[in-house]
Amino acid sequence: MSVMPRPLRVVLLGDGESPHLLKWARAHAPRVELLVASSRGLDPALAALVAPERTLVLGHATKFSGGNAALLKTLPRLVRWLRGVDADWINAHYLTSHGTLAWLARKAGV
Repeated sequence: MSVMPRPLRVVLLGDGESPHLLKWARAHAPRVELLVASSRGLDPALAALVAPERTLVLGHATKFSGGNAALLKTLPRLVRWLRGVDADWINAHYLTSHGTLAWLARKAGV
């Protein structure tokens, strides 16, 4: 009796209202177990693509011009969620602040 390996579990971390994240989600969804952590909300097309139990919406008012230090306050919630999903790969998109959150989550043991 052989055991089927689980698909690669990938978290896209970024702005769930951005067409850029939606593009990546559409490309990955057929091939991996896709999860999304959004700094803001979720575009309806992205929400239709990824089940609610596979999403985290941080609800931050992210500014594209910078000055998003307050986004760091969401780190504990993001770390708890990432520990629960046990992702194989975390891919941060678009803003430096998303990359910083991913890096800090790794430093926190995720």
